[in-house]
Amino acid sequence: MVVAQAPSSTRAIGPFTARHGARLPLVDIIECHPSEVYDTLRDEAADLAVATIAPPSGLASRKLCDIGLTVQVPRGTSSTGGTSWRSGSWSTTR
Repeated sequence: MVVAQAPSSTRAIGPFTARHGARLPLVDIIECHPSEVYDTLRDEAADLAVATIAPPSGLASRKLCDIGLTVQVPRGTSSTGGTSWRSGSWSTTR
């Protein structure tokens, strides 16, 4: 059994399973909030957890993959908090 936060199950585990699934056994995935991943790992006696936050002491960890993150905002929006957006980068205009 695998415990994962929702984006991890579709962006990391899904592609891994698609690539290697024929050679691997089927697994169940429990999706939960990122802050609940490690407690759920222990409470459900799962085999492993996939999360974007560092594990507490007592758990071993290994990097699974790099997942690029993107941010989208409407042009000229005030919700950027004084940040000017340009292609590939941003700069603060405060």
